[in-house]
Amino acid sequence: MESRFAGIGITLVIIAALVGYKFMQKGDRAEEIRQQVMTQLEALPDFETHALLYTTWFDAHHDTIFEQHFHMGGRRVPARFDGDEYIHDLFTAMVVDATAAGYEEQADRLRELGDSLYIESE
Repeated sequence: MESRFAGIGITLVIIAALVGYKFMQKGDRAEEIRQQVMTQLEALPDFETHALLYTTWFDAHHDTIFEQHFHMGGRRVPARFDGDEYIHDLFTAMVVDATAAGYEEQADRLRELGDSLYIESE
């Protein structure tokens, strides 16, 4: 009887480790994408002047939009990330924020950057 409980305990530990590993991969990918997009934003000609605006707009949407386009998969299905849709949705949201705040020039720059960016899908 004790060996049965030990077997169940070991199985639960293995399952928890596998789930934890998948979440760790997701977190690593989210951070990798965050860094890629921030590098591109920092290259904008007016980033020094408007860094707070760009990072605020980016931070307001990255996590939610990343979640929408990253799918953990399952036991036999690998994780999947749709980079094209992520970029489209992220920059659309940032352009809306910039326009609503009256920053048309920054909205135009974000539009151009979003149209030129590519993040590899998995």
